[in-house]
Amino acid sequence: MTMLGTYNVGDQPSFTATFRNAAGALADPTVVKFITYPAGGTPTIYVYGTDPEVVRDSAGVFTFTHPQLGATLAGKTVHIRANGSGAVTSSDEDTFRVKPTAFTTPLP
Repeated sequence: MTMLGTYNVGDQPSFTATFRNAAGALADPTVVKFITYPAGGTPTIYVYGTDPEVVRDSAGVFTFTHPQLGATLAGKTVHIRANGSGAVTSSDEDTFRVKPTAFTTPLP
């Protein structure tokens, strides 16, 4: 697992997942999900075609834009997983960190 980076409270980071079929060509899974899981928190599932945070950029390429990172995530590591199932089955998982903040009300 690799660290995707560090973000500030208030950021809306984006993550891209690429899916390929058995021949190695870019191809769309039947279902694409991005799952976020903050340390000590509850997983949240975002599904392409249902949730506006997941968009299809082109064949086999999907981008997830995380909702604005809230103050409750400050100082925490967040796990993120991309799952493709059906026509193409593949998954990947990484982590990112939200910087601690000295501000008691960092968001407008």
